[in-house]
Amino acid sequence: MLGNFIIGLGGGSILDTAKALPQWRPMKGTVWNHIHSGYGKWKVTQNLLPLWSNRCYNGYWHRKECLDCGLKEGMNMAKQILIVYFTWSGNTRKIANLIHKEIGGTTFEIQPKVPYPSSYNEVVAQAKKEIQTEYKPPLKTKIDHIESYDIIFVGSPNWWSTIAPPIATFLSEYDLSGKTIAPFCTHGGGGKGQMISDIIKLCPKSTILEEFVIYGSGAGDAQANVSQWLHKIGITQLKR
Repeated sequence: MLGNFIIGLGGGSILDTAKALPQWRPMKGTVWNHIHSGYGKWKVTQNLLPLWSNRCYNGYWHRKECLDCGLKEGMNMAKQILIVYFTWSGNTRKIANLIHKEIGGTTFEIQPKVPYPSSYNEVVAQAKKEIQTEYKPPLKTKIDHIESYDIIFVGSPNWWSTIAPPIATFLSEYDLSGKTIAPFCTHGGGGKGQMISDIIKLCPKSTILEEFVIYGSGAGDAQANVSQWLHKIGITQLKR
């Protein structure tokens, strides 16, 4: 992260500062050219993220106000974040809600058309069969305009060392090419298993961020752990 600093209306000192910061070099073609040419007169830029987009005015790095496009902090940010999850016990829903509390966005609970049994032993047996046969259950509802989201959090419990079948359905049905995916998973002792590698297989053209893995619902430390993870992957600055 670059920390907090003010960019005025141009001047050699700002350009020299930018050149000296290696974090700015990936910005060529976007913000870098705005500063170099003097076209983009940025009032304040704060904690620029490593999630550069080809679109200059998408809100990723509008922390205060852009004097050219008029975007202000909190505008056009939260709606670009989608938090999707499947839950059976409620643990994954809790983590999804904690993420939403930190960064806003849209939450969406993925549900199969035919609900899973309420019996633990029955759902374990059904999940094993579905995973072994690579069955992807039809989903109850669809997500409208998924193309409008740039960052998608994907949450699943660890079922037989992989993602729950409804999550596999979601990742297979939607084109997530070019999107950034932040996986999070809950487990009962098996960790993440091969969940991340399976997500990568289903989303070969997406950018997969470091995952968040937590036992159960995380108890009292869950919020702090979620906050730490979001900071680590560089998304805490997208708050509402």
